[in-house]
Amino acid sequence: MMNKFKIKKKIRVAIIQRRIAPFRVPFFERINQEGNIEITVFYAFNSHIPSSKFNTRKYRIKKIKIFSSNLEIAYCLFFSLLKERYDVVVFEGTISLITSIVYIVLLRLLFKKKICLWSSGWEPFGTSKIKKVARNFLYFVICHMSNNIIAYSSKAKKYFESLKKNPAKIFVAFNVLDTDSYLESEGAINLAEVLLLKKNLNIRGKKVLLFVGKIEPKKKVPLLLEAYKIMIKNNWINKIALIIVGDGSEKKRLEDLVKRELLPNVHLIGEIRNAVEIAIYFKAADLFVLPGAGGLAIYHAMIFGLPVVLSSADGTEGDLVINEETGFYFKDNSADDLAGKLSFILTKRDAYIKMVGGNARYKALKDFSIEKMVKGFQDAILS
Repeated sequence: MMNKFKIKKKIRVAIIQRRIAPFRVPFFERINQEGNIEITVFYAFNSHIPSSKFNTRKYRIKKIKIFSSNLEIAYCLFFSLLKERYDVVVFEGTISLITSIVYIVLLRLLFKKKICLWSSGWEPFGTSKIKKVARNFLYFVICHMSNNIIAYSSKAKKYFESLKKNPAKIFVAFNVLDTDSYLESEGAINLAEVLLLKKNLNIRGKKVLLFVGKIEPKKKVPLLLEAYKIMIKNNWINKIALIIVGDGSEKKRLEDLVKRELLPNVHLIGEIRNAVEIAIYFKAADLFVLPGAGGLAIYHAMIFGLPVVLSSADGTEGDLVINEETGFYFKDNSADDLAGKLSFILTKRDAYIKMVGGNARYKALKDFSIEKMVKGFQDAILS
């Protein structure tokens, strides 16, 4: 007798990444917990992966320089994707990975695989006109060869729509963090630890500006130091402090700049990976400043109830930061405007700054949860 109950087949999904970032692990685990989805995350570069609840595979990449552009060729990835018989393949939107373009064409046309592109559509600062044209052309090809697009933000969705992609094939999965883990970190600290940090850094009684992230050129951290220098000259010398948490290629340059300019109350902390330790810095700050590129840093700060001061980031800021409601905008690349904006905010009553921070926290938790990110991603895979 035939079993009247039909066993539902799991949809096998391959997600291609260059690196598995630690903050992305909870998201992958949640996707994999869906009853009808089983994921395997392919990664090329060394990644710290704790005991995860999803499959992983490593593949090899070789970098080739053509003129001023770096192209990345992935070895053997194509055969792994075919051998494992995945139903859906999700490529990240890194156009430098030329393999992605070739693989998308082959997998879609020859092997009828369902292809999803997962991308922010973000354009690096200072991109030349020639590179913009080339970039838009490559994205046009990738978009039209992909079944569905998974966009990081509303701005990214509009960009892909401008490439004449059917809006019904574009899904938004807002790029966010695992809210629960950050709230747990916040709950693990107390006021005494925050006060001790302020005492050790000699910043008690001062308004604290905070930056957390990679110290790389696209982050424009020297612009923040220049704005801080302007504020110091404008009688803020005993009223403010700046904390920079992170590491990167420009850290030494920043240290030299601080020493040369004799900037007071500037603390370059270095990278902190422990979630509880970094939470103490967020609780000690009054404002979070993002002078250049970034996305998840905005969300991170908003979870901790900090107003975010920024210009243009990676497109996600348009959804998260509403001027003078959940944060503040300054003119791109203008240290003078950034200094003026910070001065304007800090002359306001503490209650006003806390109100904006409270709005930011509420918006992050209510409208941009990781559950909604999972839902957008899942819709693109299953539609």
